[in-house]
Order: sequence, then structure tokens, then C-alpha cells
Amino acid sequence: MNFDYAIHSDFLIHWTGKDIDDEYDKQWYESDKSKTNKNCDVTGKYIKRLRDILKYGLWMTEKQEGSICFDGTSVSIPKTPSTCFTELKLSESRKHAKLYGRLGIGVKRHFLFDRWGRPLIYYLREKLKNDIFIETCTSALNTADDENENKNLLNFFKPMNSSDTLKNYDLYSESEWRIIYFKKLLSIIVSKNSNNTNERMAIIDPRKEKLAYFNNLTCEEQKKLKY
Repeated sequence: MNFDYAIHSDFLIHWTGKDIDDEYDKQWYESDKSKTNKNCDVTGKYIKRLRDILKYGLWMTEKQEGSICFDGTSVSIPKTPSTCFTELKLSESRKHAKLYGRLGIGVKRHFLFDRWGRPLIYYLREKLKNDIFIETCTSALNTADDENENKNLLNFFKPMNSSDTLKNYDLYSESEWRIIYFKKLLSIIVSKNSNNTNERMAIIDPRKEKLAYFNNLTCEEQKKLKY
């Protein structure tokens, strides 16, 4: 066995379904893990979500605009469409599913590499003043060039802790990876299989492709789905 694989899984998991649980089975986590939920609405929604992902792909959506306080100055993180994955231990799956949904889609690491995805860079808030990586990326925010996408790189940064006072490294333990939007990804072709006989775009704009799937979404879903 390759030594690297003995430590890290070759699969990264995208979790989804939090919206389904919130609407149809919000208290699922309170039940014993050995019990089976008989809610047909939940089952049907999850099956449809899985079918849509396998046929049309994963969504890239925008998170709320964030900020980093660097060297005494608050720097805004641009709202950039992204898709998130994790390589956390399977023993942590139930806890993670409570936050993000109970459907996990596993992909090989190269699925992300082909789309410029990478693991996040975690930081300690109190050490930001001397963080050379963040300093380099925040410098891009001072440019007047609207086409400069270097500022999007700030979306690869995340604090290790969700709390300023409690140092439990809860966010760092998620081992998150992301694919974030870059315009060039719309023109990159990635191979769908090893024979290179079936190819597809790295990402697509559903508004320009005029997908029937996109047209059948609700107005709220269309606003959420970026790529």
C-alpha cells in the first residue's frame, strides 16, 4: 500500500441534503443511529438529489461574503462560487451530516485537481499578522483590475476554530477541500474516463447552456446555482 494512502483516503466527500433535512426530518440526529426513518418524503427527496447529481453534476454556489482581519485591517473575502469536499474520518460522518446533510458523494482527488481544487489553508486568527500567504493574496485586493481573479484565492483560507476563545480546532478537523470559480475553468476540457473517448467541460454555466434541468428549477434554486 502506498504510504500516503495509508494516511489519507483517495476519496473526497461532498455532503448535501441539509435543506431536505431542515424541511422534512429536522430531528433525525436525535434518534439512535440503529433506527431507520420511514419518512417517504425524505427518502424520495434524497433519491432525486442523488439522481440529479449523477446526471447533471454538483452545484457551485456562493457563500455569504466573509472577512479576514489582517494586520489590523478587515479584508473582505469576495463572494465566489465554490463546491466543498472533506476527507474527514468515516467515524465523524454522522456529526458532519448533521451540519451539511446525509448524502455524501465521493470523488477521486483528481476530480478536484482537474478543476484547480485544493485543500484549504487553515490559520490561527492570532497569528495572521505574520501570515505571508494571506498577505500576498490580500495585496490583490488593492488592484483596480476587476478581471484580476487572484483575490478569489482568499476563499481557500479558513480559520482553524469557529470560536475566538475556544481552541478546539473544530473547523480544521473537517479537512476541507474546495473547487472555486475561475473564468478559465469554463473553457477547460477534462477527460471523463481513462480512454479519453468521452470528454466534458470542467464547469459549465447553466444559464448559457440552456439546460432543461436548470429551467425546471424554482426561482430560488436558479439564484443559488451559479455553475
